This record gives sequence, structure tokens and C-alpha cells, in this order.
Amino acid sequence: MFRLLDLRTSDRLLDLGTGTGRSAIGAARRGAVVTGVDAAPAMLRVARANAAGYPVTFVQADMTALPFADARFDAVLILTALCFVSSPGAVLREAARVLRPGGRLIIGELNRWSLWTLARRLRGLVRPTIYRSAHFHSLRDLRDLLVVAGLAVRHWEGLLHLPPINNAAVLNALAPVERFGQRYTPHFGAFLAVAATRPLRPIRRIP
Repeated sequence: MFRLLDLRTSDRLLDLGTGTGRSAIGAARRGAVVTGVDAAPAMLRVARANAAGYPVTFVQADMTALPFADARFDAVLILTALCFVSSPGAVLREAARVLRPGGRLIIGELNRWSLWTLARRLRGLVRPTIYRSAHFHSLRDLRDLLVVAGLAVRHWEGLLHLPPINNAAVLNALAPVERFGQRYTPHFGAFLAVAATRPLRPIRRIP
């Protein structure tokens, strides 16, 4: 995700759905000026504790109504957050609004069409998990949402083609499967990374 963000020193980064602040802290370590947003006060308390000593500002806000001026940020990161909101399109429209022309927006989401997502769905059927009410997206879903928000998709990758097994030895042995998947079947990677930009001029829509 940081490779796609291509952060430069003093870039103003907005981390939407910051959660425990892990990504925000990683960006601050790379020299970015980071603002993390989350709607949950409990998550923000954890994030602030984790980010002690790092130049990160955390703000409690609804991602569909951000308290920031237009074109405030150079980059926006949304990592595994869209699947938990009821209006992903509204989130992306707000992200586009606060992103400067030419700025970068990076989305990382679990792919609807993957074994990892299926495993989370099944787990949510037998016991309460955060994924019980999640709405997962496909690559086409994400691209359509970005275009409607007025953003131009520049690049995407499908990663994590290995089975959902938490065993390092097994996963290392299956490394050739991961390389094959990234090259030939990226649409079915468990994790989708999509990079978009806010055009310098509005995208012309065909009626």
C-alpha cells in the first residue's frame, strides 16, 4: 500500500477508517503529515496510544461528512474500511472532495470472490464477528465506485492467492502459487489494491 501511495516528505495524508492507527503510524514514519479518521471513539483511543511520539492527528468523524476543506490532502488511504460502511460511494465522494487535483487515493479491500472472504462469511454465521455485517466488493465494484466519485483508476493489483491457512511453513511452500496468481489470475486475489487519482480537470461523462 505504501508503494502505491508513493509518499513524499511532508505529503498530507488522510487515513480513512484508521482503526488502531497502524497505517497512519507507518505513513508518519515515512515523513508524511498524517490525519487519521475513525467514527469509533474506542478505536481512536487505541490509535492515540499506539501513535504516542509520532506526528499523527486523529479525528472522530463520519467518513461521509468529513470536517475538512476541499483539496486539503495530497493522498488518501482507505484500507479495509469500505466493507464496513453502508454508503461506500458517499465515502469516496468525500475522499475525492478533500483530495487535491492530481492527488492519489489508494483502496485496499478484501475481494468478494476469494476463499479468504468466504472463510470470514462462514465464521460470521456461527459466531459474532466484525465481518458478519460486512459488504465485500469485487474489483469491478471498486472501479465503478471510484469512477462515479469522479476519480480516475490508474492501477490495480490482486494479491494473496494462497488458501486461508495460518501456517508459515505451508504458506512459504506455496509461494509459487502466489506468484502464478498475481501474474495470471489477479482478479481472484483475496486482497485488492486499487490506485486512483483526482484528475486535474473533471472527468467528462458520456450521457
